[in-house]
Amino acid sequence: MMHRFGMMLPMIAVTALSACKPSIEESDAIFYGYCVGIYPHAEVAVQRGHLQYPAGTFQRVQERASQAFPAPIEWSAEMLEVFSREMGRGQNHGGAIMRGDVQSRDITRLQACIDWAGGL
Repeated sequence: MMHRFGMMLPMIAVTALSACKPSIEESDAIFYGYCVGIYPHAEVAVQRGHLQYPAGTFQRVQERASQAFPAPIEWSAEMLEVFSREMGRGQNHGGAIMRGDVQSRDITRLQACIDWAGGL
């Protein structure tokens, strides 16, 4: 009996863990969408000298976010909408940054992405 119980406990734990899917809160959906959306454009802007960050900074932000929220994410309809909206916003801002149109608010947002990813 003791041996059988010892075998069941790990199986229960594995079953419980395999059923877990990360959920995402609104603030994370905002940052995740925006920061992942802007990432490739920001890296190009760094390469072109439009941004003064070390190469790979925004790739590391994206990687950190992907590690913190591995697929599949359990999205509510509302959070998926927030994520999609912010990803589009990040892509739009990233396009402007990549062309050299860098505003001070863009630097503030990029720094917020770095800070957010650092806290994950």
